[in-house]
Amino acid sequence: MKKLTLLLTLSLFCLVLFPCTGRAIGFEGFGAKAAFVIPDGPIDNAIGFGALATFGSIFSRIPALHAEAGADYWGKSYTNSAGNEVDFSSTAINGTAKYYFTSGGISPFAGAGTGVAFSKSSFAVEVPGFEEASDTSTKFGFHLCGGIDIPIGAGFKFTAEGRYTSYGGDVKGDGNTVQIIGAFVVKLK
Repeated sequence: MKKLTLLLTLSLFCLVLFPCTGRAIGFEGFGAKAAFVIPDGPIDNAIGFGALATFGSIFSRIPALHAEAGADYWGKSYTNSAGNEVDFSSTAINGTAKYYFTSGGISPFAGAGTGVAFSKSSFAVEVPGFEEASDTSTKFGFHLCGGIDIPIGAGFKFTAEGRYTSYGGDVKGDGNTVQIIGAFVVKLK
């Protein structure tokens, strides 16, 4: 909880230091996304889903740099090295800065961001008196991304994105992932 409070405090501090940021960002759209997740470790590939919000230009002097916030979920069952069936799930909340190379029509982008991931794994235990063991973790990390926005008629766009995410993984596989993401966004501006 202390880390989350620190992150929010630093965000507010940046808005005070760079007042043009507060005037440039505006809620521009929202959408849903699906992802093919390739985790590092013993977990097989999985399908994830999430939601996103787009906020427009971060700095008025750099109109091609946009902000986006998202929430992602994915989970998978796998067999660990001890032969136990493990149910794993990860929920992440993240923020991304994307730089768009063109301003109209089809727009390629590159970006980076940070976030926090909440993961949980549970498995059956063969010890008398215990039926199930579970482990939860909260980790901060970063991600790099690149992709393309494609307008679909008036007020909609499709985003295709590749993303590498690292939350300081360990042998459970809850850290590094490669994701192939497709998102539909409703544009409000």
